[in-house]
Amino acid sequence: MTVRVFAALALMMVGAAFAEPANDAFAHPATAAALRESLLAPITRDLARATVLTGNFTQRRLLHEIPRPLVSKGDFLLARELGVQWRTREPFDSELVLTRSGMTMRADSAETVEFSTRNQPAVRAAAEIVFALFALDLETLEHRFLLFAAGTPEQWQIGLRPRDAVTASVFRQAVISGSRQVERVVLEDAAGDRTEVHLSDVAVRSAPLSASERAHFD
Repeated sequence: MTVRVFAALALMMVGAAFAEPANDAFAHPATAAALRESLLAPITRDLARATVLTGNFTQRRLLHEIPRPLVSKGDFLLARELGVQWRTREPFDSELVLTRSGMTMRADSAETVEFSTRNQPAVRAAAEIVFALFALDLETLEHRFLLFAAGTPEQWQIGLRPRDAVTASVFRQAVISGSRQVERVVLEDAAGDRTEVHLSDVAVRSAPLSASERAHFD
């Protein structure tokens, strides 16, 4: 299975952007430490106390092979110690569970498909990066990307460009933006396909997962 396919699997969790990411996002080089102490101080304080994030998403994908954008909607659950559950409700039901050890895909009554990160550097990179984007894990992002920043704590943008060949084989660049939460993630993959996701109704909690929530990661 090619790197491009692995990237596409991870990007099922996000959708396609139709406009170029704002150039301002790449205006000023930054470090994780500086961002944590200044531009992103409010949001990182909130996320540091959180073990679980939940919310809704609207996603779009624009692929070279398909003339019309693919649009879907659903909800997500991010558990800091376990991974991300991404459930699509429209236009059809499907579920993708992403952990640090791999990906599991389920669609209606179709057979479950699993991918391990153990011997697949591209899958491991995609899993680690997608998780870090939504959790705003700055240290992990800085390990994989050069960081750039613009804006204010009330409305910020973080630009990311790959540091290494493995990351560059999956993603060309990314832009995260938001205010008190991550609100929008835009990615461009190595093949040139563009992705965008808008998050809404994001809730942060410190309480552990319920038994039914945890079951999705077993």
